[in-house]
Amino acid sequence: MPPETKPLDFLIITALEEERDAVLAKLPGWRKLDRDGTGAHTYYEAYATTTRGDGAVYRLIVTMLSAMGPLSGAIKAGAVIQRWNPEHVLRT
Repeated sequence: MPPETKPLDFLIITALEEERDAVLAKLPGWRKLDRDGTGAHTYYEAYATTTRGDGAVYRLIVTMLSAMGPLSGAIKAGAVIQRWNPEHVLRT
């Protein structure tokens, strides 16, 4: 399946820039995605290959909150989940 059509397996939302950078440091080959004009969020895409026998590859999107607090977190989570429709969401 071409990368641009592969479903999103994991969406990772971090609260701080340092956390985002730490996550990206563990994901070789990540790339910053161009904005599509529909929102102000910045996204980073990466692929993680497992060591399983089937060599499964997971598609990940990483983003961070633009402001602190539960309301900001809920708004951001809702917006990015609606856009990306991930299988799983992880929040730091």
